[in-house]
Amino acid sequence: MNDNYKIAVSIVTYKNSLAGLQKCLDSLLASTIPVKIQVIDNSPTDTIKSICTPEIEYVFNNANLGFGPGHNIAIKKTLEDNIKYHLVLNPDVYFGIDVLEKLYDFMQDRPDVGVVTPKILYPDGSPQHLCKLLPTPFDLLRRRFAPPLQFFNKQNDKYELRFTGYDKTMEIPYLSGCFMFLRTQALKKIGLFDECFFMYIEDTDLTRRLHEYYKTIYFPRVSIYHNYEKGSYKSLKLLKYHIQSAISYFNKWGWLFDIKRKTVNANILKKTCQKHVLEDRLSSAPYNSGHQKEHPYKSVANALLDQTNSPKETSEYVNVKVSVITAVYNGSKTIKNTIDSAKKQDHKNIDHIFIDGNSSDNTIEIINEHMCKNDVLISEPDNGVYEAMNKGIYMAKGEIIAILNADDYYAHDSVVSRMVELIINTV
Repeated sequence: MNDNYKIAVSIVTYKNSLAGLQKCLDSLLASTIPVKIQVIDNSPTDTIKSICTPEIEYVFNNANLGFGPGHNIAIKKTLEDNIKYHLVLNPDVYFGIDVLEKLYDFMQDRPDVGVVTPKILYPDGSPQHLCKLLPTPFDLLRRRFAPPLQFFNKQNDKYELRFTGYDKTMEIPYLSGCFMFLRTQALKKIGLFDECFFMYIEDTDLTRRLHEYYKTIYFPRVSIYHNYEKGSYKSLKLLKYHIQSAISYFNKWGWLFDIKRKTVNANILKKTCQKHVLEDRLSSAPYNSGHQKEHPYKSVANALLDQTNSPKETSEYVNVKVSVITAVYNGSKTIKNTIDSAKKQDHKNIDHIFIDGNSSDNTIEIINEHMCKNDVLISEPDNGVYEAMNKGIYMAKGEIIAILNADDYYAHDSVVSRMVELIINTV
């Protein structure tokens, strides 16, 4: 490994503004962590060389090779130098001095992550919605050609995951190529940019391939600024490149019948919706206290959902209280297995909260017979399983909340202790 550099950076240029590129280079040169900077110039002349100082490696191609092929020149050198991380960076991006160090620390703590992208802002500070689902042909056609009607806007908002608020760490299958902080070990596994894409959608393809083996993460605790040009909306030539790349992408992955796309998008929507709904419910929960404004378990939910804080000590595991919540209605056939599996856990600091929906079978009798002394049973009519779960959340005293359905059971005795260990070491 090249010990002089923690990160290598590549910037592919083509007749870019010198002032904008200088601002980008200044951000890199001022970084609190050493970076190897490579400018790959696809311009017809080498004018850009004039602002590349000796510590910047300048490569003049004397031809426009395209975005992906240009970056691949630099990435291959990064792999040869055995540098652990590579940043794909647009020349119209700039950021603060500690951004790269924070992202480096995040990746060091998360070896399961193949690529991370920070929050991306316009120069005025407003967010750019660049976290997306894997695209269908209709998504790309709608974004480029559909009129600004409410129906189309709603579909686009879903595609860009706007309902998440862009304020929490999320796993995203399509991250923007303007700033991709990549683990080079992951690139060795899945390959570099596919050079069938001259410009546009190569970032979709790369993130998708990474997502098959690694987590692909949006990390909003770090932010950068991007002068987002949307060139294909202004230039017919760039629009042509965009259409050609879209055709190449769908020829590669599938047009209407893409089972992997359907599965990935469904999983991402499920995860992000669960996070969004849980936080909304907790923030709107009826909790009254004269000295505490925030619901006491919202901080727990945030910690579980946003796994980015520093790790805690192993000695804390046994002291962590876990509240297991089971919502049940007429579950007499399965509830004993559920109770027994929780009682057999080798993590002993557990209380079990049973929220029964006024069962008409002998569920209550079974729970009363087998529950532990510190467990809680509430039996009353409710409006369904989610209302019952919320009751349990509001009553819970544990630092960690576990939902265990009445027809489920823990597969072995160390499920809870292993999950406590995982959470403590990632939260």
